[in-house]
Amino acid sequence: MKGYIFDLDGTLLDSQWVWKSSTVEIFEELGLPDVDTLYLEMRSFSLEEANDFIIERFQLPYTRDEMIERVSIKVKEKYDHLVKAKAGVLEKLKEFHEAGIKMTIATASEKEFILGCLNRLGIAELMDHIITTSEYNTNKKEEAVIYDIACKLMHLDKQEVVVFEDALHAIETLKKNGYCVYAIEDDDELDHRQQILQLADRYISDWNEFC
Repeated sequence: MKGYIFDLDGTLLDSQWVWKSSTVEIFEELGLPDVDTLYLEMRSFSLEEANDFIIERFQLPYTRDEMIERVSIKVKEKYDHLVKAKAGVLEKLKEFHEAGIKMTIATASEKEFILGCLNRLGIAELMDHIITTSEYNTNKKEEAVIYDIACKLMHLDKQEVVVFEDALHAIETLKKNGYCVYAIEDDDELDHRQQILQLADRYISDWNEFC
């Protein structure tokens, strides 16, 4: 393959906990009930969708922007200082880079959250492109637009790339649109493991095992 497209949270980074931790903290500050169930309902939402959902569900006296700012402060602090790459990731990315494989991160996370982290970990410098769903007003649940754009930026056809993803909803979208998908195991998706195994072209439980 000539190109690799990577999801970020749960794929390259051990960072899914950031969103759950920050979201639950906000829910508890607002006194919302059953916070764990709420988080599961919103797990595949964009930041904007999640805040719209919460404001409407509980008739909160806040605007979307006010809610996003509250979450953003907590999330960015964790990315900047606490988030780590998954074991073996940096070594593999360096191998791919040295082999001349084109690489793009396609993520639903906002650049303002992740760029500091990616620079700190030495990942950003290895990428040809870093793109986000919000930049292109899309998502990973219903359409493969973000992956199509990644291919276009790398001047490759989808048949020339592999996409690395951890989330079932993204993997379903990719397979419906004819992509080769390597699933990365993440604790947040273990309850979907059997479905992912059936869909993915390859299942990787540990980056150190990938070759």
